[in-house]
Amino acid sequence: MAPSKTPEDAPTDGREAALLALYRGLKPREQRAFEDALHRHVDGGQPIDEAMEEFLVRCSVPCAEARKLIREVLADQDRRWRSALN
Repeated sequence: MAPSKTPEDAPTDGREAALLALYRGLKPREQRAFEDALHRHVDGGQPIDEAMEEFLVRCSVPCAEARKLIREVLADQDRRWRSALN
């Protein structure tokens, strides 16, 4: 049996697959907001946390809640990074 071919644009790891699944679950307006956030980060040099906060606000998440969510994600990543070093 021949190995199955993987499409060129198929996700290469779990993070990419999860991100793609999340993106596909967004409404078209939310997809545009997400793409805009990525462009501001990649092309404009905006910090990713600021870009994602603006994305959440454009998806109707209140500003204070968006800031809190981003802080929680960053804190969780910091904890994982530090525990991986130990």
